Amino acid sequence: GIYGLFSWYEGISVSDDDGDGVYSATVELTAGYYLYKFKNGFLTEGWENVDNLTCAVFDDPDGDGEGYWDRFLTVTDSGTTLDTVCFSSCTDCDNECVAELGDLNNDDNWNILDIVILANCVLTEECHTLANGCAGDMNSDGNFNVLDIVVLANCVLAEDCGD
Repeated sequence: GIYGLFSWYEGISVSDDDGDGVYSATVELTAGYYLYKFKNGFLTEGWENVDNLTCAVFDDPDGDGEGYWDRFLTVTDSGTTLDTVCFSSCTDCDNECVAELGDLNNDDNWNILDIVILANCVLTEECHTLANGCAGDMNSDGNFNVLDIVVLANCVLAEDCGD
């Protein structure tokens, strides 16, 4: 869903009417500046990570340095159509990842180097800024965390990555 345009607690439903994997919604907004974010599911988890992305701004309403990164949109008097973007990204998913899943350095090998790259970007929370960081979302949940590291380590040890 889309959260933030009207409320951070109640999202706007999105749908994939033609089954192409691209979800969309039509929303009527008055002219103004809006913050929003995509979220998978209705639980407290599932928020996309847009920290430090060019399509996001740091929102710190009370100025204490403890804010959130959100997408932003400025609506004018005329209709606005947003570009298709991938969850936790500023670009279309079709153009997002050139490396195969798990091959973070894109060398056609799955080994300890890929695990180290993934562990480092998870710890620094900067996988989305890595050139092939998208290859580290091993469970395809739109997030980068220890679960992805475990999945990658398992396939490297079993020598069945990329199969």
